[in-house]
Amino acid sequence: MTFNGHRIHYDRDYACEVEGYPGLLVHGPLQATLLMNLAARIEKGAV
Repeated sequence: MTFNGHRIHYDRDYACEVEGYPGLLVHGPLQATLLMNLAARIEKGAV
């Protein structure tokens, strides 16, 4: 969807054991896009 194939976004074991994160990470630009779409839907009264 965002063309970011880094394993920290889909491989929990890799994210935790290799990179040291507590879990999977949400891709920042994807999260921003989803929030902007939600805000637009709310503004239009679609939600």
